[in-house]
Amino acid sequence: HLMHFSILCSDLQYLYITMRVAIIIVLLGNVIGDSTFEYTGIAKQCIEKIGSNEETIRKLVPEVGEISVDNDVILKFFECCFQDFIDDKGNIDDNEKFNEYVEMCFSFRMHNAKPCLIKLVSKECINHCKHVKGKNNGETGVKVMNCLKAKFQDYVEV
Repeated sequence: HLMHFSILCSDLQYLYITMRVAIIIVLLGNVIGDSTFEYTGIAKQCIEKIGSNEETIRKLVPEVGEISVDNDVILKFFECCFQDFIDDKGNIDDNEKFNEYVEMCFSFRMHNAKPCLIKLVSKECINHCKHVKGKNNGETGVKVMNCLKAKFQDYVEV
């Protein structure tokens, strides 16, 4: 039992050190803040599906700050992006596919971080935001994304 405890402690110590290193990398500007991040495949498909383009979406979806729920293009975009993650009652379906989507989004901003750290931060953000709901699926998508962005910032800002 003592050996299992020491392995657990060393794993926790490694996780703590990894998280501290990730925060330092963020502070140095190597992880987040690049305004030319790559959109996910889902986002690219949705941009095409709603008849828009990346330039327009980039202007409407700020990297810092909240995304507006008062724009029809944004509501359509997020309704499309979240279509596989919102159930019939308008709630976020916290399934493996949604977890992978959030991990993919965060990995673009944490490109220097280990996958296990990205997974940990993603899961914590999802658990914090999965109960957020809007008036419709588009608004739910925007509000969940705003929540995820804000919670993510809690991890990368000191």
